[in-house]
Amino acid sequence: MYKKLYIFLIFSLISFISFANQNIDLSGEWDITLTGNTRSRLCLNKASWGKISLPSSIQLAGFGESPSKKTKWTAWNRGNSWTRHPIITKWANSDEYKQAFWLQPEKVYTGYSWFSKKIEIPADWKDSEIILELERVKWESTLWLNGRLLGRQESLCTPHRYNIEKLISPGENTILIRVSNREVFPVGINSHSVSDHTQGDWNGIIGKISIEKKAKTNISNFQIFTEIDPMSITAKTEIKTTSVANQNFSIILKVKDSEENIISQEKYNFSTNKKNSNFEFTLNGLKKCTLWDEFNPILYTLEAIIMDGEQEIDKVEHKFGFREIKVEGKKILINGNQAFFRGTLDCAAFPLTGHVPMDKESWIKILSTIKNAGLNHVRYHSWCPPKVAFEVADELGLYLQVEGPTWAAFPQSLGNLRLQRFLERENKRIFKEYGNHPSFTMFVYGNEPGGAYHVWLNRQVKEWKAEDSRRIYSGASGWPELSENEFFVALEPRIQRWGEGLNSVLNVNYPSTKLNYDSYVENSPVALISHEIGQWCAYPNFDEIDKYTGFMKAKNFEIYREIMQEQKILHKAEDFLHASGKLQIQSYKADIEAALLTEDFGGFQLLGLSDFPGQGTALVGVLDAFWDTKPYFSYEEFRKFCNSVVPLAVMDKLIYEKGERIKAEIKIAQFSDKDINSKIKWSLFSDKKEIKSGVLEQEFLPKAKLSSFGMIELETEDLLAGEYKLEIKIEGTEFKNDWSIWIFDKKDKETIENSTIHIADKLDNQLWDRLNNGESVILLANPANVKTPVSSGFAPNFWNSAWTNGQKPDTLGIQCDPQHTIFNRFKNEGFSSYMWWELVHNGATLDISGLTEKVSTIVYGIDTWFRATPSAYLIETGVGKGRIIISSFNLSREETRPAARAFLADLVEYAATQPAQQLPQLKRTEIEQLFK
Repeated sequence: MYKKLYIFLIFSLISFISFANQNIDLSGEWDITLTGNTRSRLCLNKASWGKISLPSSIQLAGFGESPSKKTKWTAWNRGNSWTRHPIITKWANSDEYKQAFWLQPEKVYTGYSWFSKKIEIPADWKDSEIILELERVKWESTLWLNGRLLGRQESLCTPHRYNIEKLISPGENTILIRVSNREVFPVGINSHSVSDHTQGDWNGIIGKISIEKKAKTNISNFQIFTEIDPMSITAKTEIKTTSVANQNFSIILKVKDSEENIISQEKYNFSTNKKNSNFEFTLNGLKKCTLWDEFNPILYTLEAIIMDGEQEIDKVEHKFGFREIKVEGKKILINGNQAFFRGTLDCAAFPLTGHVPMDKESWIKILSTIKNAGLNHVRYHSWCPPKVAFEVADELGLYLQVEGPTWAAFPQSLGNLRLQRFLERENKRIFKEYGNHPSFTMFVYGNEPGGAYHVWLNRQVKEWKAEDSRRIYSGASGWPELSENEFFVALEPRIQRWGEGLNSVLNVNYPSTKLNYDSYVENSPVALISHEIGQWCAYPNFDEIDKYTGFMKAKNFEIYREIMQEQKILHKAEDFLHASGKLQIQSYKADIEAALLTEDFGGFQLLGLSDFPGQGTALVGVLDAFWDTKPYFSYEEFRKFCNSVVPLAVMDKLIYEKGERIKAEIKIAQFSDKDINSKIKWSLFSDKKEIKSGVLEQEFLPKAKLSSFGMIELETEDLLAGEYKLEIKIEGTEFKNDWSIWIFDKKDKETIENSTIHIADKLDNQLWDRLNNGESVILLANPANVKTPVSSGFAPNFWNSAWTNGQKPDTLGIQCDPQHTIFNRFKNEGFSSYMWWELVHNGATLDISGLTEKVSTIVYGIDTWFRATPSAYLIETGVGKGRIIISSFNLSREETRPAARAFLADLVEYAATQPAQQLPQLKRTEIEQLFK
């Protein structure tokens, strides 16, 4: 008796506090049952009900089935031949199922889940408007109150809100919610709003769950529009009342700064005789306000109070920023200044929960990390983040490109009329829910549409522009070009395009820093942003497996580790990670600098700063899927070429012969918020020691543009052969950038010509005779004759082999020990820096499967982790009494290219001077099997 009374008193106290705030928090314990594909509540068996703590996904709470070979995934699999790999097949058919191509959730479930809870409604809530809010539902909800059906909602992006006063009464009430994660509309199984490739196809309610009592006359919609010249605010409101009789009210608008100081206040009278009325109220003459942008993310609060005479009857408030974004010609302007969007994608991969985080702490980590990498922009690929993400972006100063929850292609189609109608409703909900946030600067339909979409998309963009001018619009990311587009996120201006393979810039062009996209900008009718640039892979970090302590498990990484173990090269995994990672960063530097060197370019969007753990497993990030740094990454180094201000040196080439003159045009991409008056210093470093330097004449760096500051020319006759760093620095600031330059000596030719070492280009009798006589010989194998499953290229593997149908190259660069005694002239850092380009271009890797313990591998080629073929460009081994050094690089006996010639000189010198001690042995037949 006393225990029950005690519980009642405690509940009453909690209820009193909640009711005083006019809000009941419904988070906590609910009853739950699952009915699979059965949607009727008549089949519910109370004996099957369990308990769940909401908010949560049901899978995260432990409901559903363990994944198996029978699981029907919400994901398209393009694995093709990779799905037939023996180890991948073994786990795909095992009782201990492992998924090779995306992260594996602990539980899967597609169908209907039912949630029930009894609640107490206070007596004084009678005759009030009462709203039930369900934030972030996946994705269709249906509501019953006290056994009566109230309605259904369908949004993937915005809260489901139900007006429930008609079916609810004071005292105890029963809420029953049915949630379905079945395909409600064909948004596309690869859409990041629903796909198992990223956040997973979860079911449940993961955000705020509450009931709110609202005033009889209340502000149901409150949209804030700002003008910056002259500065003003227009509040567009929808006001609801319970009567159609003519009523007179007033509204007070207050603008408050971050310290709650009122900087402007106005009172407006209005009358209404409708239950729903729209009004606009404008505040003019605002002069003390600071504009919001990436450099000054200053927020204000607009408070609106409805008054009935002297009585306050409703109040709402929203944070906002004074911000203007528009396009003039081909320039995107933020508050009148040309902006350059340095962006990354967020593809909704959240391994610990398997769903989008709804807490502020998580979003502070993600968005602060993006900002720390020198970026100012995030694209949400085929999904929309929750309210808390917008709030954090507002506070940090990030520009967000939001998308509808769809990638209707492969094999879905945007021509589906049901889908179009859903997206029309959904997009309007997004604008209404998140439109006040200054970070919400751009919007598109979604990603890369398929089907008959041009007319509908063009009409949509036109309607968006007319209805809401607070951001800029485009039809979709990737394609198509539309007449109504204000900007275009385009496939073409990037270093490597889908399907380009070995014909891409980094694979074909001699190393330089002169690439730009001026021709693309000239031919574009609107502002241009490059779509999903980069996609450069690094090797898996198997230490990362232990970080998957939550809902998603890295079974894919476990499979790749097993493949390496079977190939007997698992001991090289860490070396491959670091070497491929350094090449990855070098490639991103080239990508980003090309964009920065483009006049009037809108910017770029990386895919991505963090890994994409689905679609085969695309390890394209310099950060992992947890937004943590990889072992080879440094924010400081990344910000040198990815920042609001970036010094640039335009050079025709990076590899020189001694005596050639180095020429570099100095440019500054200056997109900070102010002009800079500072000296521009250049320096040439050798082994971190400054050996040459100078200061450019011009010291004025205008903001919001790319400017040229003339040429510098450096003589090399007085320099020793080796690697140098050219650094451009803006004195008195953090902004600096550098590039490696290599100088090689023409005298290397003499070393080769004077050598007595036999250099062969084929396996002939003379070579075998010399080996039998105990000589050291060098074989410069013709890459075309090398027998290997691996396609070699200079650029890293693009996206990943499984998802691109084996797009070339397979390799992720070279790996070697730079301290090896073979490297005298060709001093290197152990990865594919540009000095290796002459060797790797048109080279091939030797397949040393089964021979790893019989050869000394000097330079490895890193094959894709889906196959992990033990591969090498340079090996050394004993044969009979002799020793053979085999190269499958692009090398010839009469080498004239400076880097390749220096490498060959090192080979012959090494063969002549370094004794062949304790070398493993190969048979003649084992060497012959390396070639066709």
